[in-house]
Amino acid sequence: MSIIVHSTANACIILDFSGKRFWIDALHDRNTSHYSIVTPEMREKMYGDPALNHPDYLLYTHAHSDHFSRQLAIEALEKYPGAKLVIEGNKGIDRQIRLRNAVETLELGSIRLCCFRLTHAGKGLESCKNYALHLEADGQSVLAPGDCRVACPELLEWIENREKAGKPPIDLLCLNFPWLALAAGRDAVDRIGAKHVLFYHMPFPEDDVFGYGKQVGKILEKTQGDRDWRLVTKPFQREVF
Repeated sequence: MSIIVHSTANACIILDFSGKRFWIDALHDRNTSHYSIVTPEMREKMYGDPALNHPDYLLYTHAHSDHFSRQLAIEALEKYPGAKLVIEGNKGIDRQIRLRNAVETLELGSIRLCCFRLTHAGKGLESCKNYALHLEADGQSVLAPGDCRVACPELLEWIENREKAGKPPIDLLCLNFPWLALAAGRDAVDRIGAKHVLFYHMPFPEDDVFGYGKQVGKILEKTQGDRDWRLVTKPFQREVF
């Protein structure tokens, strides 16, 4: 079965996987200095386009404002009464599945969701409860580690333990673009050995004050080889795996 991804903004995707639709970090509207937001026009498209709307679950790696908006999560849940929210902490929202422990496993119908904490990247952000999200069903899997450190040792250990247990490679790995920009990150991606890799958390071209797009695009051209590495550069970019 194909895995279909549509981007929204930053590390935010709409994922069709094993018959379910997941909005992952998909709604936020807080302006930042050099990243993009999900604009009102983008939200209208998310709510109106059958290829994007009617999520089964709203999943969040963490609650930073470039990933999560409480108001917009409430709005989405009101529009989609069958949807549920999965996020750490008590957000005071109905239909929330609250992540409390360092490792949580949820059965979402036929899909198993494993949520495990990884250290957030950046000085002073180490205490953030950033969760990697691993979805597995029908012999396929998707891993989104959130804003963890590049070449995160805990993530590499998790991958190693998975290999020791005889588990197959990750089908789709979704990572922030510094994993592609830095040599240590690229080496770690090769170590993880996913079949497909999607790099995101890029600002849109009009917000790209530091020129990340050109820099990272050139690195991808030079280093990709025969790997299936893809870079998100625009809203609602569609990728099929």
